[in-house]
Amino acid sequence: SKHILYICKSCNTQSNEEKNHKQSEGLYLFNQLQLLHQNWSKNSELEIQSVDCLWACGHPCVVAFSGADKFTYLLMDLPLSE
Repeated sequence: SKHILYICKSCNTQSNEEKNHKQSEGLYLFNQLQLLHQNWSKNSELEIQSVDCLWACGHPCVVAFSGADKFTYLLMDLPLSE
């Protein structure tokens, strides 16, 4: 079974009024990681999925890492560099 990296696609460090771009930072993170993952390995045991919300809005950007018969880890306050 594959390991899964869940990425919150609604995460934002800024309010909607302060945002300079249309897509959320979480969706930007998902798109960038998906692109890197596709170029990295076709036979990877890692799957990347977006989710609507990981309920950690006070600590964006947020991802969760899950594997079969393993603990699930929630990683918060991930920095973005565009």
